[in-house]
Amino acid sequence: MLASFLLTLQEAACRDPARGAVSPLQAALIAARLPLEVLELGGFPALLVPLHPQPRGLLSVHYDVVPCDVQGPPATPAADETRVLGRGSSDVLGAAAALVLALRDARERWSSPPPLWVAFVGDEEYGGTGSRLLAERLPSTVRWSLVLEPTEEAFAFASAGSLEVHIDVQGRASHGSTPEAGVNAVREAVYILERLEGAVAELARHEDPTRNPVLTPLMLAGGSDELVIPETARLVVDIRIPPGSSPQEIQKAVEAALATYGGPAHLKTAFLDDCAGAWEVDPEAEVGPLLRRLYREAAGREPSLGFMPSWTDAHAYHARGLYPVVWGPGRLDVAHTAREFVQRDALERAYRFLLAVLSHSWD
Repeated sequence: MLASFLLTLQEAACRDPARGAVSPLQAALIAARLPLEVLELGGFPALLVPLHPQPRGLLSVHYDVVPCDVQGPPATPAADETRVLGRGSSDVLGAAAALVLALRDARERWSSPPPLWVAFVGDEEYGGTGSRLLAERLPSTVRWSLVLEPTEEAFAFASAGSLEVHIDVQGRASHGSTPEAGVNAVREAVYILERLEGAVAELARHEDPTRNPVLTPLMLAGGSDELVIPETARLVVDIRIPPGSSPQEIQKAVEAALATYGGPAHLKTAFLDDCAGAWEVDPEAEVGPLLRRLYREAAGREPSLGFMPSWTDAHAYHARGLYPVVWGPGRLDVAHTAREFVQRDALERAYRFLLAVLSHSWD
């Protein structure tokens, strides 16, 4: 049932990555006779299951995915004996499917609903609109949030932020056989990329590489297959901001490296406005120990602590003063690729853990 429901969500999402999974999720929640509100948050629907008038906690998962055919072969939904494969299996429709079935089955156990809300939000993969606007609407009684993302079932009480930078490089065209007469924008973009990587690497402070700032080139575009020196190029980089570093510190280092460029090209730089800093909370505070105990009892294995190296909806909830925890089945490293998959047994453990959370007395 869990794998087949996940495949249904994946197939719908592949047809419409931004909103396709909403319809089957909504249908399943209605069939389970759960209270349901459909909110419009910045042009994206959100499915809210308000289980209690004074919720203390929020379970949140996003339903949007990146397109199924990012860079090469498509991540086509499929399943074998041990895995569910394809777009959204790990990030994060597998967890969404487990959450819906856990809600359905927990309902049969309730003498009274738990003091929780459950939300399925959109636009996590791009602007984070759903969680940001939902966070503004949450009652003041909500103290914590459990955000479902692929962490390999580790509990992440810390998360990196990110800073995205766009750099347009203006060179000068010339015949490809006379490169000395032009300014090769692609070559200058490569040189600038190397300078930026060096500047960010100098900010490293930890032995654990995941806890250091890292610059990742996302796109370098320019030139053509004609024999002409590229006149323009665009460089897009993402910089991971770990706890202990600030967006301002990272941006200052980038600006300093660009200010000393001194090359023949002209640069135009834009720092995206939706930059998000890192966050970190005490694993022993608030609901942290209880969630780990419920996982241990439900999954039959010891919980581990992890670190989320990416922006997630938890940033929006943390910004509103909530205690965030990020957890989920699946691997982040295969998400957004044609190799994306989630193990069936991880999905089953996710279902059991979420069922335990939803069935807990919360006295």
